[in-house]
Amino acid sequence: MTPILESDAPVALAELAARVRRSSNFRFDWQWFALDAPTAASPSAARRILETVVSDPACHRFLEESFKDLYEPAFKIEAIHEHCRTVDVTHDFERILARAANDGLGAYSRELIDARPSEVMAVRELFGPVFPYSVFDLRPGEVANCRGCEPYNNHIFTNWFYGVAWDWCFCLMPHGKPIAWVGCLTDTD
Repeated sequence: MTPILESDAPVALAELAARVRRSSNFRFDWQWFALDAPTAASPSAARRILETVVSDPACHRFLEESFKDLYEPAFKIEAIHEHCRTVDVTHDFERILARAANDGLGAYSRELIDARPSEVMAVRELFGPVFPYSVFDLRPGEVANCRGCEPYNNHIFTNWFYGVAWDWCFCLMPHGKPIAWVGCLTDTD
């Protein structure tokens, strides 16, 4: 798995990112990756991609470079906890990004509102060049009495996430294409 330069990415996200960052207190960053071969979209395939992001410094550089020391002085990354779940969020992905880009999501948004259909369509059209795709989200474990699940709240595998209820780690897998996108979204509170 190899990071794709922003200039070679199949989808340009700078405008969407600027809107998300202006909206509330979100931090949003991402990386496109070239895969060795097309990979069938599944929770386990997405988990393997995310595990590679964690284990390979070249693959998690995008998170390290965008890290802000708001709560901790240095970037940290660790293995994904064994109980973390990889959940299919294909039907919610565009709506989540649309809400984040239009100040309808997050602790500091003026109103916690759903995205309008036109806002969802704008995100769908933005990712149109890689459609069809499946999207997965890495979620914290929920195993009772697990010392590993309890402190994770939502930070999952790195302190890049602020560990609040407004954290997402997406893995978008275009069908039949040897690429993947990892997008991370976190609110400061």
